[in-house]
Amino acid sequence: MNPAKLHRRRGICRMYPTLLDTKTGETVIADKYLWDRDFFWWSEGNGSCDCNRSIAMKNGSREELTEKFGDGMCVGCHRIIVIDIHGDLEGMTKAKIITKMNSEYPNMR
Repeated sequence: MNPAKLHRRRGICRMYPTLLDTKTGETVIADKYLWDRDFFWWSEGNGSCDCNRSIAMKNGSREELTEKFGDGMCVGCHRIIVIDIHGDLEGMTKAKIITKMNSEYPNMR
């Protein structure tokens, strides 16, 4: 079954962002079937830092960050920010969601 249909059947709210790597300038819309998570996951959970956000990037950000900090260690919130959001906004505005998803990034406060 299509993952998006399965999520809707289970009643799970899903959203997926457009990410910007502030170091390289690359932007990518995270694949909605792999990265359609809820608001909490992107704002406070595993998707709230560069560790998991870098996996969605196509330019090798993940490899660079893993080499620098090691695998299995949180690299923090420094360079991959959310610039747009798609899917189920869970009743919030895009501006509120984006602000919260980037709230741990020093240059976004």
